[in-house]
Amino acid sequence: MIHVNAPSLSETGHSELEKKINDEIQMVIDREVKEASLRAKDYYQAYIDTGGKAEEFIPVSLNIDYEVKYKQNSIVSFLIEKTETLASSYQEYLYYNIDLVKGKVLSLEDLVGKDYQKKIADEIKQQIACMPKNQRFYYFNDVEIEDFMNSQRIFYINENGQLDIKFQKYEIAAGSVEFIMLISFLINHIEK
Repeated sequence: MIHVNAPSLSETGHSELEKKINDEIQMVIDREVKEASLRAKDYYQAYIDTGGKAEEFIPVSLNIDYEVKYKQNSIVSFLIEKTETLASSYQEYLYYNIDLVKGKVLSLEDLVGKDYQKKIADEIKQQIACMPKNQRFYYFNDVEIEDFMNSQRIFYINENGQLDIKFQKYEIAAGSVEFIMLISFLINHIEK
């Protein structure tokens, strides 16, 4: 069972950006649907081969949907979420942060400035230091957070206009974690 509800960027006045983003989204969706279909066929065949009955088989489901996290002034931030359910369920996310006036995908450097790696890493370290000891336990001590602040870092702008920085499972902690930056995020700064 496959359900896809994908976003499409349009009428921004930046047709090249629209085409680039829309093509990328479609490519990712096509790849995910194809891979999920192959996994579903393999899973079904393995179920049957090990004595399972076709009428008792619970089909694999794939759900792709999106959520707009922020849309004000000239900035839109949204995520695409993929949920696949086999015997258990798992999710993956794809994030987009776009300046519609300038017609560009925003980076952390665009939002925080040239020394964004240090500013964000310092903020995260401060937030971790303020956590109760039983929560700090899950964070790795031998990790330099600044090393993870690069152009590939996953982030979005939340409904309050704050940066939400995401870390995958086992990057800096035992699970996946996210930090809302207390660093001022000013839309006026972006629009200049």
